[in-house]
Amino acid sequence: MTRRGTGRFPSTREFVGAELRGWLPVMGVTLPEPEIQRILTEAESVLSSYVSADGGLAFDISAHLVTCSGSS
Repeated sequence: MTRRGTGRFPSTREFVGAELRGWLPVMGVTLPEPEIQRILTEAESVLSSYVSADGGLAFDISAHLVTCSGSS
């Protein structure tokens, strides 16, 4: 089932930073901290239209709900 909702994050920098620091190691990619900071600054610019009045990041998303059952 897919439902529409709103993704809310404290800030663009926290959202993108968590994604980078979470996925890069999984993909076997290492970036120096200055490069990560450059990406975060660019992301803030690109995503600025999604920043809410309180400074948080909010945008419409689709949420995929998955239910699974295990055997006992």
